[in-house]
Amino acid sequence: MLPAGSYLAAFNDCLTGRLGDRRISGLSSIRVRVFFRWWSITGIHADSDQLVFEVGSISAKFPARDFNASLECPAKADS
Repeated sequence: MLPAGSYLAAFNDCLTGRLGDRRISGLSSIRVRVFFRWWSITGIHADSDQLVFEVGSISAKFPARDFNASLECPAKADS
């Protein structure tokens, strides 16, 4: 189980995955930094009042209420 807190996440301009009933599987292009390493999130599913994030065969649950608000991403600097 991951400790509670904020995690740095990154994603590409194009995300791919398969939408199902309360599930996104085969997800690619989303990464999260945990324990000094970047991990690819491969799926997300809803389990009661929790969201379960999958990293291969490992998963972590977080309260769905923690995702009610959408955070703004910092704007990319134009080159």
